[in-house]
Amino acid sequence: MMNFGSKAIYCIAASFLLLVAATSRGEDAGPAKELTEKGATLTETKGVVTGFDLPKLSAWNDDDFKKIAQLSHVQKLSFGPGLTNDQLALLIHLPEVSTFSTNGSALNDDGVRQLANFKGLTVLTFFHPSNKFTGVGLADLAVLPKLEGLTVGGSSVFGNDGIAAIGKLSHLKNLRVWHINADSQGLASLKDLKELQSITVGQRLSNKPPTLLSDDALPILASMKSLQSVSLSEARLSLTALSQLKELPALTSLTLIGIDIPESDVAKLKAELPRAKIKWTAPTPVDMKRIGALFDQK
Repeated sequence: MMNFGSKAIYCIAASFLLLVAATSRGEDAGPAKELTEKGATLTETKGVVTGFDLPKLSAWNDDDFKKIAQLSHVQKLSFGPGLTNDQLALLIHLPEVSTFSTNGSALNDDGVRQLANFKGLTVLTFFHPSNKFTGVGLADLAVLPKLEGLTVGGSSVFGNDGIAAIGKLSHLKNLRVWHINADSQGLASLKDLKELQSITVGQRLSNKPPTLLSDDALPILASMKSLQSVSLSEARLSLTALSQLKELPALTSLTLIGIDIPESDVAKLKAELPRAKIKWTAPTPVDMKRIGALFDQK
């Protein structure tokens, strides 16, 4: 049974926590109202702002970003087109950011290097980054011990050098890359990711060779023994190549989206990989046009 002294300590601690929560709500209230009125969507947890989403940045200035920087407990930051290096620089001292995503940012490689200041960063997403983002700056994020998830999609300049930079992120567990400018040989840079459990590889952005995903990529994937889940899309792959994935001892899921392969071979693949749940989606006519452009050129 709790004695009088213990009860007193408990009450003091509870009061302190309530005071901290109330103070946090008070700190967030002013900037939160202004940011919401200007088009941002904020997520609150127990009265504290923990999520910030800004789909349109065109009317936002440095003073607005300084208000975002006052949201000291924000954990998730999401931005639409236009985020610049200078704007990001105003946010890098936010102490609790764990998830950061952009779609159409203007960040270049130096700007991306600033993300190393988010010491608790766990998930990072780049959709349609600028043509000044080659990905080499990602190597500087190797200092982040909690960075486990990364997505890069929709870039005509993110190539093998960017993939090589990803290969330095030794704590990655989940990686998604598609519609970029790398080729299958670039994937070899990922072999040293010993903790990687899930990988998604889609076709390169261009409709002409070389390919990012082809039979040449399968031996590379099969060498990454920690993989549990593999998702592949927009390619022509053979049963012989895909069968190499049986070398993955922990594989439980294989997803083939828009993959040109006979349905009868999919059935054979399921027999060869009995421990893995295999989901296959046949290519659409649009997929086949793209696959033909990549794989049928003489």
